[in-house]
Amino acid sequence: MHKKLFLNQTICTTILLFSHHSDWSLNKPKLISLNFRKAFESVEFAIQYLIYLFKLDEEEANKLDSFTIYDKYSYYGNPRKKMKRQDDVLRKMDYQEILKFYVKQYDIANNRINLIKQNLLNYEMTRDTSILGKTIEMMRLEKINTELNKKSEMTLNDESYFNFDEKEKKFFRGLKGLFVTQHKETKTNSSTKYFIEYIVFTSCGFPFIVQAYFSHHIDSNKGNHELSERFLINSKELFYHELFYSEYGDHNWVTSKATCCEELIEDLTEVFLYKKTCEYYGYKSRYEGMYELNVGTFLYNWLEAGLLDYSLVIMNNAMAKETDFVGSWETWHTIRYED
Repeated sequence: MHKKLFLNQTICTTILLFSHHSDWSLNKPKLISLNFRKAFESVEFAIQYLIYLFKLDEEEANKLDSFTIYDKYSYYGNPRKKMKRQDDVLRKMDYQEILKFYVKQYDIANNRINLIKQNLLNYEMTRDTSILGKTIEMMRLEKINTELNKKSEMTLNDESYFNFDEKEKKFFRGLKGLFVTQHKETKTNSSTKYFIEYIVFTSCGFPFIVQAYFSHHIDSNKGNHELSERFLINSKELFYHELFYSEYGDHNWVTSKATCCEELIEDLTEVFLYKKTCEYYGYKSRYEGMYELNVGTFLYNWLEAGLLDYSLVIMNNAMAKETDFVGSWETWHTIRYED
């Protein structure tokens, strides 16, 4: 590659690194010049910007690289595709795809807030009630987004899922972003259904889509309750729970079913868990290079927070004390992390 062209692209990359992604839709860096376009679309720029944007340390940057498609050392040539494992459950992405995905979700959320403000201002001036319906729905989505972010961080900061000393650093670090994209709540006299979808950018910046479903059907004549909850990661089922109980009879009786995808739990462990932190605190099992953590329990409690007021844990706690449904999935707690 021509030395002058390479230098120009390096300068353009440096300039772009000082820009804020929220301005790109207006500034359109790709249209400034050919060198700006090449720099803006390069793997090198995406890597450097993601590290800057998410404030990734060396371990986090290396973890993100392990979940990308392209070799990060092929900056200005044709990026070399990595070999894809046949058992990959989480879809690998390239650096540019991750960056664009984050910017898109950020812009959607930011534009929604601005539109809410503008609609409320217009309503104050015109008293036009036609704009209230959509505005209220956007405000509801924003409220859910705020609540979910708080509950998610509370779960991530709860060390009770692991046998850590208080002074020790958490194995699971905070998220880089969480954006609610859809939610739907349907209530009748005999049933309640709830659905929520949100996008998570993990501590290393790798994203995935979470979908959570909850349903509660009541047969008032027989006093029967059928409940279920389902959690999917990138459309792949992680947890599924069913609960059936009856209010009538000599004794309230309960049946339950719980399933999980251990392969997906292990893949999510690879995303969340930081091996060097484990090594630093000496968390090794009797098998050299193995780490045992309550990952399954942690993941369930973290995802369960996404259902907000709808979950089988909440419903279970509201039922008779003899209900033992919660215990039916606590056996998933041990996942080993291989070196």
